[in-house]
Amino acid sequence: DEARSQIVRFDGGDILAIERYVFDAEKIGSAEVFKLPMRASPVFVSDAFVERVRKAGLRNVSFEPVWTSDE
Repeated sequence: DEARSQIVRFDGGDILAIERYVFDAEKIGSAEVFKLPMRASPVFVSDAFVERVRKAGLRNVSFEPVWTSDE
């Protein structure tokens, strides 16, 4: 959700950085892993994905919470 996210832009309008992510849950749908359409987007995962990784006992994997859809 670009309108509710905190985005720093270059003078020309391109995105320099996203300081706070807010996603639209309807647009994400049931996707558990996704990236934004921009070139250098990080990979985002759902809580369900994180839980499966933890239950599987995978090591050297870390997650950082970045958003809520209804703030």
